[in-house]
Amino acid sequence: MRPSKSLRSVRSSRSSISMRLAPDAPRVTVEFEKLLPTACGKLNCPYTIVVQRNQQNDDFYRNLVGKEKRLSQKRIQSAKLPTERLQSENSTSPGSETSSAIKTSDAKDIVVINSIYDNFNALVEIQIKRLKNVPRIMLKVIGLLAIYYKNLTKLSIYQSKIDGYTIYEVRKIIESSLITNICLDGSWLPEGNYPILLDSKKITTLSLCRCGINDNISKIIASKLYKSENGELLTVLNLSSNDISDTGVKYLADSLRTNRCLKYLNLADNQITDEGAISLLNILKEFPLTDEEIISKRQRHIKFLRKEALYLQYMNESDNTSSKSAKKKLLGPAAFSVKVQNTKKGQLQDIKQIGVFHDPFQRENIVVRDGISYCTGNTSLCYINMAYNNVSFMTLKKLKSVLEYQNAKIKNVLETGLLKIVLEGNNLPLKCAEMSEISELLRKNLNRFSQKHVERKRSERVTLTL
Repeated sequence: MRPSKSLRSVRSSRSSISMRLAPDAPRVTVEFEKLLPTACGKLNCPYTIVVQRNQQNDDFYRNLVGKEKRLSQKRIQSAKLPTERLQSENSTSPGSETSSAIKTSDAKDIVVINSIYDNFNALVEIQIKRLKNVPRIMLKVIGLLAIYYKNLTKLSIYQSKIDGYTIYEVRKIIESSLITNICLDGSWLPEGNYPILLDSKKITTLSLCRCGINDNISKIIASKLYKSENGELLTVLNLSSNDISDTGVKYLADSLRTNRCLKYLNLADNQITDEGAISLLNILKEFPLTDEEIISKRQRHIKFLRKEALYLQYMNESDNTSSKSAKKKLLGPAAFSVKVQNTKKGQLQDIKQIGVFHDPFQRENIVVRDGISYCTGNTSLCYINMAYNNVSFMTLKKLKSVLEYQNAKIKNVLETGLLKIVLEGNNLPLKCAEMSEISELLRKNLNRFSQKHVERKRSERVTLTL
């Protein structure tokens, strides 16, 4: 049976969204593999840049051509003579000639990076691996070229020696392009300036595996995750294989009291015990608010009301200018001035972002008992990985109570709750009543979320047809 083309059409439409957003942007006709070395050479880069092209095949493409390709290869190999097989094994592809030449040469001034393309021949990722020095001029050129590749969303620097200038250039690349996924796995930075990347308002995925992050750095990262404009779009945070203890986890747990954007948190292979794990799980259920949190919530509400008042003032001034259009034609533009033009750019930006007031401590999420305000908990975090730590049976009991609470309280369609938690490699029993109950509660959470998601999609289709 011929496979359906609906998934392919969805991918093509998704990949063309960014092109529709900027139709006036110039298109690049030169390949990235040729453009980057040429640009670095023009700017007197002290290294020879070599870009290797790689193809990224997704599951849809593998299922589409995987079986037929394997069968055809078996037929061809069985039909070949022994001499032809030796020639085919010794032959190299056009892209592997440069890689073999680079491996044989011991030149220290050669920098090799990989460009990853999807099935539609669109550049989606740039990979930099195992470099003793990441050239700053190369990152500057990548930042200049990235704006012309509208499907480029990921930049990876694996196991390379980086410094503060590298982090600074990566942040500039994020601000000037559509790259939102940053991976620095194994790239250790002595100063630990990784939280600078969270100053950008566009980053959504940050992976810092094996980067030597300790409690002090995790405290700075947690400060960026509070309810603020910085780091408000971050949904995936990978801090596995670092030196984070219970103190660092408590900092992250405090930030999750107000953060409702983070969905994925990986803390595997750290130094976390039951104390840190329980402090993190306590945020996923009902917790009391402090006086500082209540005051900060009121301050955010007042700030929103000021934006709303500014918006109403802007609308009134626009109505007045439209009523004076006849006077403008008679007296000329010199005698007519619009007060809105004198408004600060920051205020106009706030006007564009005006909407309904959303806050983690708004009235729908607050319960008052005995004069104490309680928040219903963080129900946005849906994945936690605490594998290969030092948690024990006490964490299992706390996890069971959290899942029971979320199954009973969550009714909003947009709230997910905890859908998966990984605890392998810890000092836990292989089989017990709590483990089976936790698995059943996670299954119920997943079924509830999937059912509500399907219902929401159906309601959206009905509204579109109407």
